[in-house]
Amino acid sequence: MLIIIYNSVKNETLFVKINLKLQLFVQKKKISRILYLSSFPRYLRAVRPPPQNSAEAKKLDGSPAARKRPIGEG
Repeated sequence: MLIIIYNSVKNETLFVKINLKLQLFVQKKKISRILYLSSFPRYLRAVRPPPQNSAEAKKLDGSPAARKRPIGEG
């Protein structure tokens, strides 16, 4: 199992590999933490940081935070 952690403050990505078979021998409390962490990466994939290069920013009308529609319409 591979867990990916993105730290937006330091702009770094950490890859943590966990051997689940080894971890199953620990206490029940720790097993629940492992199972929680196994569902964590799917939430990270849903969040995408804003584009850093100018080509993608231009696609978004010159601003990384540009919206397709104004707020309140749609």
